[in-house]
Amino acid sequence: MSEILYDRYEYLAAKHASKIFAYEELSFEYDDLLQEFRIKIFLSIKAYGRRWRQYRKQGRNRPMHIKFYLEAACSNKVRDFIKLISRENYKARIDGIDGLEYDFGVIQDSEIDLSRNRFIVNGIDLLEGLTGKERMIFSLYLRGYNRNFLSKVYYSKKSEKEARQAVRDSGDEPFTPQDIIDMQKSILIKKYGADLIQANNVYVSHKIGD
Repeated sequence: MSEILYDRYEYLAAKHASKIFAYEELSFEYDDLLQEFRIKIFLSIKAYGRRWRQYRKQGRNRPMHIKFYLEAACSNKVRDFIKLISRENYKARIDGIDGLEYDFGVIQDSEIDLSRNRFIVNGIDLLEGLTGKERMIFSLYLRGYNRNFLSKVYYSKKSEKEARQAVRDSGDEPFTPQDIIDMQKSILIKKYGADLIQANNVYVSHKIGD
């Protein structure tokens, strides 16, 4: 049922993503934005299912219609993005502050930011080269979701399930989320190797007066 509902309401991702401007401030591309809303919709459907089961068991606090629930979840996501963009616009450079006598810096090229779908380790984008559902699957894997959940996301549409069955019927094994994960990990290790585990460098400077 969650997969059916996802197919029915996936269009909400584009509807709400179109409300966000200046997402470049977050180093986002439009496809990244869409993926974030798709993930939000899928996870919200799961949360709605838990609330519905609770209502069926206890007979009270009937949830609102799922469309309104998903609209509210996406609207909250829009507000979160707008807040993030606002913060980016008002950042000040430390070298622009008058009278600075002390400077502290870290060569920090790592950033894990779930709200912005950024997984950067030592300057290396762990989602590099991935697009569409493959990017979505590896992002969810990095967030800690298990293999069963990833499989449901990857084969969420009827056409995808039919294609998977057709491959099985032909005697071959279909491409799975685990294949995506293994392939991306192999590419990253082969391409970047020790760079992924390099330690951070820290620098401190003083301006000493008379």
